[in-house]
Amino acid sequence: MKIFFYTKSQFSRLFVVNIAGLMSTISFFFILSMHSLSFTNPLCEAVRSNDFVKVERLIGDDADVNARCAQYQTTPLMIASLHGFYECGHLLLENSANTCIKDISGQTALFLAALYGQIEMLELLSKHNAELDHRDNKGNNALMKAAWGNHVDCMEYLYRNGSNLDSRNAAGETPLFWASKRGNVEAINWLLQKGANINAQDKSGKSALMLSAALGKKESIITLLSFKSPKGSKPSNVLDVQQRDTMGLTALQYITALNDIQIAEMLLQMGAECNPNTQSGSPLIFWPFIMGKEDISMYLLSHCNEVDLIRSDGCSLLHIAAANGWAEVVEYLIVTKKINPFLKFNGRTALDFAKENGHTSVKDFLNGLITNSTNTTN
Repeated sequence: MKIFFYTKSQFSRLFVVNIAGLMSTISFFFILSMHSLSFTNPLCEAVRSNDFVKVERLIGDDADVNARCAQYQTTPLMIASLHGFYECGHLLLENSANTCIKDISGQTALFLAALYGQIEMLELLSKHNAELDHRDNKGNNALMKAAWGNHVDCMEYLYRNGSNLDSRNAAGETPLFWASKRGNVEAINWLLQKGANINAQDKSGKSALMLSAALGKKESIITLLSFKSPKGSKPSNVLDVQQRDTMGLTALQYITALNDIQIAEMLLQMGAECNPNTQSGSPLIFWPFIMGKEDISMYLLSHCNEVDLIRSDGCSLLHIAAANGWAEVVEYLIVTKKINPFLKFNGRTALDFAKENGHTSVKDFLNGLITNSTNTTN
């Protein structure tokens, strides 16, 4: 990756995209581990062991059914809910366990049942007046949690009981984003078939398709691109491949980072533009070149008739291809696209970039052009 070819905003966006994917993964495993700790509270420990007899005895001895179990502020009911211990959960509820108590991140017992796909516990909690649309500290609801876990049965139950398919969290994400971030094909298809907005954008302007591409979730990308909306569908149910995020990026620009020709071809067939400019002033075609994605770079060059070969700051695709050592692409740009091999960026030609990076084949080809040019002049 040649950092000196990035504009400041391009580099910032690349950093943010990669951090977003990392944080999503860390968040999931944090939730998974925080409910598996050892407890000093005997009732919590009994529920975690699914020891119904002991739970019954402790409750009979006036144990507090709403006692906090660990530093994450879980309750016995939360433990029963995430593990699907129906009998223990039912016993706790019959003895006034509170369904509205939240853990340290704002999650309720119903949240955890949805996240871990415990449909029987979900139904039980709902019958005991658990709030279906409660929001955690980040504005997430149970439907988002079920979509993250790919639990379609839980999603169906929540939807039938009033959950909004296009509800949004603090970041502007809908349940479709949560399913897409995990590559949950079943959940994505279910949401789209029920009429979820396929073009919803979060606060950064990304759609579920853009986010899937940014996180490298190919299953999600192909599912979203393959969805056939029924005739007469609302615009929100028909995929818009030309959407831009707040940086001016389109789905195709995100997808170039995957170096996946099949997906790029699908987008182009659906009408994606080859050459949109971003707010940084870089046309789409520059992104795969800068990120060192040779296959997709050559594919776009050969399949897009109108592409900008030179950026507003004077950097050309030829400079980047030479720095990357892409002899075939360098030759294609000069011979087929007729780009001037003697263009300079920051005082250096493509030959200079090839020499600096030790790319002998590119250097030899460009030296040959110089020799031929000199001979022709003489």
